[in-house]
Amino acid sequence: MLIIPSPLKALMKTSVRINGVLVLGRQASVSLQRYCRPVCFFNPGSPYEISAAGSCFLFKYRSRCMAFFTKHQLGKTSEARAPGEFCIIIDDKETGGKVAITPNEATGITYNKVEYRFAEDVQFVQYQADRDGRDLSRYFVDIDLEGLADLRAVSQNQLVAIFSIGYPSAWTSYDFDLDDDWAPRDMEVTHRFGKLIFANGWTEGMEFHLTLRQHPNYPETIADLDGFSGSPVFFFYKDASLQVHLGFAGMIRLGGNGIVHVYEAAHVKKILDQGFPRAAPKSTAA
Repeated sequence: MLIIPSPLKALMKTSVRINGVLVLGRQASVSLQRYCRPVCFFNPGSPYEISAAGSCFLFKYRSRCMAFFTKHQLGKTSEARAPGEFCIIIDDKETGGKVAITPNEATGITYNKVEYRFAEDVQFVQYQADRDGRDLSRYFVDIDLEGLADLRAVSQNQLVAIFSIGYPSAWTSYDFDLDDDWAPRDMEVTHRFGKLIFANGWTEGMEFHLTLRQHPNYPETIADLDGFSGSPVFFFYKDASLQVHLGFAGMIRLGGNGIVHVYEAAHVKKILDQGFPRAAPKSTAA
């Protein structure tokens, strides 16, 4: 009788529900990558039409089309961008090119205590699903973010893999021509995504955060973590029957030297729940 090793059994039984469809586990991270985007801003009148600052995740939450990233990606002082300047780049059927779409609403969080100001570094933006005849909902993934397990709910021996998808700054390239005055024109920016693989464990450092370390077998996969702010962190874990499920660990806030500090999922979900509460059930007349 052929004996199949447990890890292989786990991979064979892996299936993750994405947009209502069961996707094989090994393909799930590829599917999720479509919804992990660079944080982009439109720069009118500049040869650099689009600039980027880290990463974000586009998802559906309680029938809303949302994106999250960190506030510090907006910049500092007078040069900071407004959350409403955030944009997603989508295909434009009319021109055959691309178009930048800004959000309908932006939501953050504020704490009364000064010592909790570090925890305000969370930014959400919301899009109307139908904008000017464009169906934007297909750009936002439905993975039941609200119902996914977090790392505190799973023991370490259940973990299969912890990973994040983001856009390292060092992997961004620029291609352009020069006009007669040696000014750049017709610039094209290419953003390349990367995956971080973390060791199957975590520690607590700052409040609201978990600390993760790059997997020792992949220490040089991505040496410079700049650009991973705002990246979502997911994990696969197996249950007693070796069925593998998707979990949500949180969002990367800080990273360097192979270590990342992640706003843990419970904190992110709490902010979402407060900002976008469930609709109250309709009362029925007696």
